[in-house]
Amino acid sequence: MDDEFRELGRRRGRLQREAIEWAVDEIDELCADTGIDRTPLVENAEATLENVPSRHRAAFEGMAEVLDVGRDLYAAYAFSFSDLAGELADANASGGRSRARSRSSGRHSRHASDGCTNVLVADSHTATEGALAFKNRDIVGRGIRPVAIVEQPAIGPYHGYITVDTCGTVLLYKGANDAGLVAANTHIDVTRDEVGPDEAVRNGTVVRRILEECSTVGEARALVESYPPRLFTGHSLLLADAEESLLLEVDPISESVQPVDEPVVARTNHFLESESPVPISSEERLERARALLSTTEWPYSRDDLRRVSNDHEYVPGEYSICRHAGENAADPEAFGQETTVSASLFEGGEAAVDAAIGYPCLDGFARYELGGDVPEDLLSGRRWLEQVPPIRQKQKVLVRG
Repeated sequence: MDDEFRELGRRRGRLQREAIEWAVDEIDELCADTGIDRTPLVENAEATLENVPSRHRAAFEGMAEVLDVGRDLYAAYAFSFSDLAGELADANASGGRSRARSRSSGRHSRHASDGCTNVLVADSHTATEGALAFKNRDIVGRGIRPVAIVEQPAIGPYHGYITVDTCGTVLLYKGANDAGLVAANTHIDVTRDEVGPDEAVRNGTVVRRILEECSTVGEARALVESYPPRLFTGHSLLLADAEESLLLEVDPISESVQPVDEPVVARTNHFLESESPVPISSEERLERARALLSTTEWPYSRDDLRRVSNDHEYVPGEYSICRHAGENAADPEAFGQETTVSASLFEGGEAAVDAAIGYPCLDGFARYELGGDVPEDLLSGRRWLEQVPPIRQKQKVLVRG
């Protein structure tokens, strides 16, 4: 079965080659200019690679075979990007990251991430047949991580899926599969000190395994609970199928997986059921999402959730749900800023995604079905290359936003 995934990786690598090679070349040049030590980043990436399912490793190796970039730096791009971007930001003074107020006895990474806003609404409170879930994906890197629609067909016993994610990676953070199961997570920056990358379970691995291996919320929950919680990085996991929906808070410090069975839930980047660092931006975005949901009459429609995704109550900056680049968007230190790079809206029971590539407030949503007619420039990442500059050109964003 690994051979099929390797060939799938080769095909995806050829399709997304322009975008991936552009990104890795940009990183190579920036690393050379700043003189940062890539060795720890590469070592971390290689340790992670050895710890993912063999089929995911085969897919990565298949992509690496067809790309004209150094394998080590490509591995760092694929598995250590947050730390890589943090190093680049630190090398150019300040990364402009939100400061976290820690209430946790565990550990959080040197380059803390506080991105992403998610909402899950049970089918009892939606105008659609199934539950609705959306995710705004916020990451660091000032636009040097191209985004594309990613489709994978069913392979043997593994489900096919559709999602919006980074070109050239094998980790997924949301998606819908051909059984209509939806999964999406938010990162919470807590890990255990004694768990290294050779043992840790990456959240992106868990989400991808769910999409490939599970058909129902119950199966997905069982898969998550099959791991010792101490091996995870903290996260909130939204799940929905045609019949039910559920949120799981996965806490490696308390070693717990806590279900939250409420009809309407919003999550950002701190725990509500246990303790974790609380980034100011995470707190602000959560309060704003809850306020928008509480003042909207249910049943909730897709448009209602799109309005949450587009929100700029705190101006289109780091505290808004739709997060834009800051004043120094074109400067090297902006690598440390979180910006919204995509938005995804899913309905439980459907193998489809309503996706916005880039800022959702500017680029809007379009619907794409698994196995449907997805434009080639969205699958290849070429559309990202053509429109990414908004993340670096603040003036353009403010004029249009």
